[in-house]
Amino acid sequence: NPFADLAIFGPYQVRLQRKMAMAGLIPVGDGTYRRVEFRGPPDVGVWTVHFVVYKNTLIMSKAVGLNPLERYIKLIHKFAREYGSRVWHLLYQADHRFRLEELPDIRRRLAKAAEAVKKGGGTHPYDPERPWHLAWQMATGEKCEKFWKDEFEKPATAVRLELARLGEFVDGDAIIHA
Repeated sequence: NPFADLAIFGPYQVRLQRKMAMAGLIPVGDGTYRRVEFRGPPDVGVWTVHFVVYKNTLIMSKAVGLNPLERYIKLIHKFAREYGSRVWHLLYQADHRFRLEELPDIRRRLAKAAEAVKKGGGTHPYDPERPWHLAWQMATGEKCEKFWKDEFEKPATAVRLELARLGEFVDGDAIIHA
């Protein structure tokens, strides 16, 4: 899975490392450990800067083509525009979960479908040499609408209409830098 945690993957690493503090322990010189947190991007602008570095890495490694990644950026920007900064934390959580959990599931389903089609003598667009390319193409298609409705659109609508509080949906697995 070519997942990258945008809390720590992006440009200006040294500068961002000082500003953004994912929970974990790091060794300290005296043999003890110190707890640190790396938080995700505080807004869609910073997310975009980090995602562009990730996008370029995927393209240079020939894992994914440009178009699906550009469509994904447009999708995130569309959600950010339509729902506003008030629910950015929820949008980042959904993005994080999509790239970490949903994309590998899509790739597994595609590989399984391709295998079945090939056993039947047919051809399938899935390329085992570039397993993530087709998965990313599907990431912004109709088959992923349910994920975005469940993980972001329904909760964001409830928060914006003040039917629920943001804390009822944010689980802490993708913390942002406030």
